[in-house]
Amino acid sequence: MLNIKDYHDLLWFKVKINYQENNVLKMSNPLLENFRFSVWRNDKNASSCECQLILDKEEFLLPNQEKDLIIVITKTVLSESFQINETLFWGATQALLGTLEIIEEYKISNFELLFRPLNLAELTLIKDSGFLKFPPRLPEQPIFYPVLNEEYASKIAKEWNEKAYGAGYVVRFYIKKDYISKYSIQNVGGKDIDEYWIPAEELEKFNQNIIGKIEVIREFLSDFS
Repeated sequence: MLNIKDYHDLLWFKVKINYQENNVLKMSNPLLENFRFSVWRNDKNASSCECQLILDKEEFLLPNQEKDLIIVITKTVLSESFQINETLFWGATQALLGTLEIIEEYKISNFELLFRPLNLAELTLIKDSGFLKFPPRLPEQPIFYPVLNEEYASKIAKEWNEKAYGAGYVVRFYIKKDYISKYSIQNVGGKDIDEYWIPAEELEKFNQNIIGKIEVIREFLSDFS
């Protein structure tokens, strides 16, 4: 997952994108990691701006299929005038690949970075979702606990998950601040020992407000794992 903080000078949009099967570049799968392309309004306007898709290597787009993705766009007079629900053209220089519709604009100030310690079983379920969401809680787990800093998440992963399960992992992800702000930060034992308490029945809504991919950033493995 690309780090949002590394792209603070760009505009972020969620888009519904498709591409034409009979494109001049003969591309079978245009969703390549780090693939850069141009976006423009219409053939009568030569103005365009460079974009990049936010995705992982497992993403693909079939001909004439629509898919919701996140793109980052350089700031220009054109890109700063894009409107929600506007349909644009995208492709390479003089090579139309398809259209995209602007669904939502994201702003860095509207994101919060969170962390979560995991065991292997939880991580496997997250991977099965395409690294898009956390799995439902078990009946004996009424609360979901995302934490606010990497050090605290790492401590739990190492001292609890690794010892109990043979392996512990830490993931990080971004969530919409206007959503998560409705929950109070819970301090559970000292400086920077902070977390949110999300009721299990609200986890699906929580998942819907995650921006981009859930990223594995640390792992702790016991010798017997």
